Parts: sequence; C-alpha cells; structure tokens
Amino acid sequence: MKPICIKCEREYKMEDHCYVAEMFRKNKEIYKIWSADLWSCPVCGHKIVSGFADKPGMEHWNGDCEAEIERLKKLGRIIVKNKEWVYDKDTRKP
Repeated sequence: MKPICIKCEREYKMEDHCYVAEMFRKNKEIYKIWSADLWSCPVCGHKIVSGFADKPGMEHWNGDCEAEIERLKKLGRIIVKNKEWVYDKDTRKP
C-alpha cells in the first residue's frame, strides 16, 4: 500500500531519496542516520517520509554522525531531522 493524503484523497508520489537524522539528548545530538524515501501529495504538496531502510546507515557509537550529515548536505542530499518529543517539566508541553 502507498500512503494517501487525507485532505486530497490522492496517492502520494515518491519524490526523492532522503536521509533522516534521528535525534536524541534533547535534540542536540544525532543518534542514527537512516536512508528513506520522501513522498509528496501531487495536489497539495504535503510531504512525508516513509520506506526506511532495514538498518541505520550510521549510529552515534560507530561513526561521526555530525560529519556525515555535513558531507551529505554538501552533496545536495535532503536531510530530515526526526526530533524526539521533549517535555517541559512543569507544563508537560513540548
């Protein structure tokens, strides 16, 4: 099954390949780098990331994730950050 836009009721189209930087430590560091597909709605242009690789391409303990992201940016690759949900202690709001 392909993803479908709820608003437009149209099937998303695969637009490009991207890399996802999975963040941790209150979004200050990269935990893992994943390869994935960038999809967009052909009507409204809404975008989603789906179709992740089975395993991350790099993890923080086996390489310099920050340097790898900079290298990928220089190559013109699309980078998406997957930020962790961080709560304010008192308000419980992100």
